[in-house]
Amino acid sequence: MTDRVTVNFDDEIGEWIEEQVENGEYESKSKCVNSIFLRGRDDVGDLEDRVDELESRLENREERIEQLEEQLRRRSNIEEELEQVSKTVEDLPAKIEDTESYSERRQRLLDQASISQRLKWRLTGVPVDDISDK
Repeated sequence: MTDRVTVNFDDEIGEWIEEQVENGEYESKSKCVNSIFLRGRDDVGDLEDRVDELESRLENREERIEQLEEQLRRRSNIEEELEQVSKTVEDLPAKIEDTESYSERRQRLLDQASISQRLKWRLTGVPVDDISDK
C-alpha cells in the first residue's frame, strides 16, 4: 500500500530529479524521491548511532577526568604532608640538640670530629657548651 503525497520542489531540484529519470537512474520521479527519503532515513539512523557512540566516549572521558582530578587532589595532599615532614626533619637536629644531655652532646661531637680534632680535645677538653650554642 502506498500513500499519495504531492510535493513541490524548486526548479533546480525538479530538474535534477528529471535528469535522474532520463539518465535511467530511476524508473520514475516517485522512485527517485522515495530513494532520496530512504537514503535520508538510513543516514539519520547512522547519525543517531554515531551520536550514541560519541556520547558514550564523552561519558568515559568525563569519568577519566574525574579519576585524574581525584588523583591530583591526593597527590597535592601527599605533597603537603611531605612538606610538613620535611620541615619536621629539618627542625629535628635542633630539637635533638635541645633534648640531649651533656654526655650525649659530648659523644655526638666526638663522633663527628676528625682524628686531629679529637686529639686536640683530649688535651683541651671537648667544648660541648661552646659548639652547641653556635
